[in-house]
Amino acid sequence: MGGKEKAIVGINAAIVEMKSRGMSFSNVSIGKTGKFYTNEKELYCVVPQGITLNKEGGYFSSLSS
Repeated sequence: MGGKEKAIVGINAAIVEMKSRGMSFSNVSIGKTGKFYTNEKELYCVVPQGITLNKEGGYFSSLSS
């Protein structure tokens, strides 16, 4: 993406866009890391993530892993 500074600029722009559309974060959660997996040279694990966004007339909630 181009480094930490560029990532921060992109995230802040996305938040401004969300607010302009009447949306806001009401909850963000990171769960416990799951089992670790490896292949020849890489290490993987599952980290559950939850997010709830408020918007006019309701909300959107998602849980992924």
